[in-house]
Amino acid sequence: MIVNLAERAHNHNWRLDPIIRSLLDTDFYKLLMLQFVWKHFPAVEVCFTLQNRTVSFSLAERIGEEEIRAQLDYVRRLRFHKSELIWLAGNTFYGTRGIFEPGFLEWLDKDFELPDYELSMEGGELSLSFRGLWTQTTLWEIYALSILSELKTRAGLRGMSEFSLDILYARAKSNLWEKIARLRGVPGLKVADFGTRRRHSFLWQEYVVKAMRDTLGEAFTGSSNTYLAYKHDLEAIGTNAHEIPMALAAMAETDEELRESQYRMLELWQATYKRDLLVLLPDTYGTTQFLEGAPDWVADWTEAMDRQWFRSGAICWCKGRPHTH
Repeated sequence: MIVNLAERAHNHNWRLDPIIRSLLDTDFYKLLMLQFVWKHFPAVEVCFTLQNRTVSFSLAERIGEEEIRAQLDYVRRLRFHKSELIWLAGNTFYGTRGIFEPGFLEWLDKDFELPDYELSMEGGELSLSFRGLWTQTTLWEIYALSILSELKTRAGLRGMSEFSLDILYARAKSNLWEKIARLRGVPGLKVADFGTRRRHSFLWQEYVVKAMRDTLGEAFTGSSNTYLAYKHDLEAIGTNAHEIPMALAAMAETDEELRESQYRMLELWQATYKRDLLVLLPDTYGTTQFLEGAPDWVADWTEAMDRQWFRSGAICWCKGRPHTH
């Protein structure tokens, strides 16, 4: 079914229109990293702080604190559904079945719960932090970014007539089709969706993903959004992010431990996922220094690069207590 995006954006007559409706509505790599943390660092406490790096755009001036709290509170009440956990347990990811351990899935079912948040408006800017066990806190990153991105969208659309919204989405669809048309038929093309954290809205991301699936065929390899992969029978794409080497570096107590932490992370990752998900991010603290000290076995890994519009994963420890950057 094709959603009438203009009508949906215009008709907000309900008390709350949840942005995150499933805990699977996150990047797939967050679940892989969560299992990694659950396995190796279950007692580590952290603090995630969201920082808006676009100083010319004030989130506090565009989005009301009450709106943000309502969305965050809704997400805190969510739990993984049995059908979602069965899909994680039985589905094949990267050609391998059983990537998620039974004990981990049982923990998600019985014990996982998002911790509380700290939200304030300071000096015209929004301050949002999450403190707690790393295992409980890490998933907040994508939920928070998706919520703020869509609330920013809603603020921008507020006051537009349904006709104006209809024209807006018609033009967006036309632009989307032009881009897809340029991609069709490109030899050897492989395209995946990684748009969750900075999406216009969940419905628009879903529309784009379905459009690419229906028109690009095998050239469209899947989505990093786990819920969309689950709902539309797509490949879930993603491995790991800068968060893990950042965290291990923060836990290092000597210069030698600091230098070796980036390689220790890879050893632990390889022990967890064998040869299925060997993707590394050498640019966490500079690719040059990483390659200069890298052991020979790193050559078996695939290099990946990542760039973010929001910085949301800064973690630091001091004598076992979380601090923010």
